[in-house]
Amino acid sequence: MEILRMSTKERARLKVIEALEQGWIGRKEAALKLGISERQITRLRQCYKQNRDQGLIKKQRAQAPRTYDLSKKEEILDLVRQLYFDFGPTFAAEKLLTEHQKVVSVSTLRKWMIAENLHTHKKRRVRKEHPLRERRAALGELIQVDGSYHAWFEERAPKCTLLVFIDDATSRLLHLQLVTSESHLSYTNALHAYLQAHGRPEALYTDKHAVFSVNHKNEDGSAEGVTAFQKSLEELGIEAILAHSPQAKGRVERVNRTLQSRLVKELRLRKISSLEQGNKYLEQYMLEHNKRFAVEPLSQENRHTALSAQQKERLELILSHKARRTVSKNLVVQFQREYYQLILPTPGHRIKKSGVFVCRNRHNELLIMDFQGQCLEYKRIAKPLPAPKICDAKAIEALRTEPKPAPQRTLEQKKRALRSSVFRDYSQSFQKKNAI
Repeated sequence: MEILRMSTKERARLKVIEALEQGWIGRKEAALKLGISERQITRLRQCYKQNRDQGLIKKQRAQAPRTYDLSKKEEILDLVRQLYFDFGPTFAAEKLLTEHQKVVSVSTLRKWMIAENLHTHKKRRVRKEHPLRERRAALGELIQVDGSYHAWFEERAPKCTLLVFIDDATSRLLHLQLVTSESHLSYTNALHAYLQAHGRPEALYTDKHAVFSVNHKNEDGSAEGVTAFQKSLEELGIEAILAHSPQAKGRVERVNRTLQSRLVKELRLRKISSLEQGNKYLEQYMLEHNKRFAVEPLSQENRHTALSAQQKERLELILSHKARRTVSKNLVVQFQREYYQLILPTPGHRIKKSGVFVCRNRHNELLIMDFQGQCLEYKRIAKPLPAPKICDAKAIEALRTEPKPAPQRTLEQKKRALRSSVFRDYSQSFQKKNAI
């Protein structure tokens, strides 16, 4: 029989059982010292009588360790080398089970991968301690939103951004969308798809990206105004909450790291290398991800609410990029470095120098409306020339009497004048010498 070394806890038990055998203490006192029942003390005493010290060692430690067939081990490692060489042990074990029906524990696979230089231990980062914020109670009460710029297709396509909508109460991914960059248009399209699929949440928790916050500071350090996206949320009745640090919205930050580790590999295995193919696959990935990582909320209530009939009818207009502009004397409106001439069915004196709303929706269509909400016809024109200045008689007379400025000479003219002046000085000095 192999002799096993006793642990610290087992040696403490040995001292109490020996004292019990020698009659120094009773069974009740021994049970109190070890924190177990008297019945368990009787069982330990019988094991000690049969096998002495080795009888107090746990049976699991006494069993022979599980060994794997070498052929099975090599088969699993071959699959890891070919398909999952950069996977973590946990993710690789899941893929071996679901895709190849190979059962292996995560700890065993980790040992094998470390021995084959397929995995290395990650150093734990020294993290600052932050106060814990409790989860919200119900689904739809708070949705954390963020964009993750990453090489989602690795070398198969340029880097792009993944927009992530995650529920705070359940850690469920509710919407994923691959876009070229974080912009008002991309977030508007993502919010439109979210509203159509789930309804209206109570609040959105975002960072201070330019889409969500006015970051331009005044001289006194304050920031005034709201962004177009904030105006849309206000019209929809969705509360906008801005995080002052990444740790404040840690749930979406952590899921971004998980997606950068898992989603990238899933896209590689399926040979997906475009935004269109990737967005089609994201629906399936969200189901698998939520099945693996989602948690049960404290309340089974769903805080999402359906859009009203008026909001559904005006949804495209609500999600538009709206700006207020002043109409010029010539009925011209300027918006995003472009000029638009208004075409009015009646004389437009009533709209001169008044305000209009210029709206560009998510389909890149432009609408110009007055304050009554009526759409105005327009046509795009080139940049209009400035109107000529009107001068009175005094100004004209002043221009006539004002001395004209000396004309500006070119570089060639300056060189020619310099040569002529040098030649003139030389000729004058030569004449003086001859006269003497």
